[in-house]
Amino acid sequence: MKLKVGIIGCGSMASFIDDDIPLGSRGGMVKPYALAGGFAKVDDVQMVATCNHTEPKVRAFQEKWDVSRGYLDYRDLIDTEKPDILGVATWPEQRAEIMVYGAEHGVKGMYAEKPLCLFARRGRRHQGRLRTQRCVPGVRTDAAQLDRVPPGPPDRGQR
Repeated sequence: MKLKVGIIGCGSMASFIDDDIPLGSRGGMVKPYALAGGFAKVDDVQMVATCNHTEPKVRAFQEKWDVSRGYLDYRDLIDTEKPDILGVATWPEQRAEIMVYGAEHGVKGMYAEKPLCLFARRGRRHQGRLRTQRCVPGVRTDAAQLDRVPPGPPDRGQR
């Protein structure tokens, strides 16, 4: 039995970055680099659905990766498809909310393109929420980004 994968986000990192970057141009990068390309190489998984806030990107993703169902709202994908794994390649502001919703609705494994969210405090809070749901998140980071993560937003009272 194959694990069902839902992909949230249909942009470059999810789908077509491999088309845009020549092999070897990123310090020995090994393809596939796109999220969907990686899942497509794994025999034990099947991409069952995708989601993006713009319909043309959903259709393009479906055609490129032979994914039959597309959604405009991640909640609909999660609630209808009940994926075992979510691949999340959205803007950082959306990522944690999507992953927590997935965990609270039965998704047991997730992979997110860096970072989980924009502020370290929020990241720790969301990570705790994921753990309480017994979900295993994986967030790709690189060392160059770790020193750029601020601890949290400025206090609202400060100017």
